Amino acid sequence: MSIVNEEEKIAEELSIEEVTVKLIAIGVNSCQGSYDQVTKELANSFFNLPLKDTAATWDYLNERSRLQLIDSHYALFKEWINESSK
Repeated sequence: MSIVNEEEKIAEELSIEEVTVKLIAIGVNSCQGSYDQVTKELANSFFNLPLKDTAATWDYLNERSRLQLIDSHYALFKEWINESSK
């Protein structure tokens, strides 16, 4: 009973936004490296979204997904790095 009550408490504490963000990150992590064309396109669509739209998922993305996101926005990251070193 204690485990069920604890899971219910955790579920009640998460907002719909938090659940959505975590589920998106899980999905992106799962799609990464897929051989299925539809799944690849779905992951690529996520990686090509504006960074402001993907920022909330960052903490939940695995390393491979994070690297792909950075690679997809290479020019923007390079500009940010160059600006921060001034």
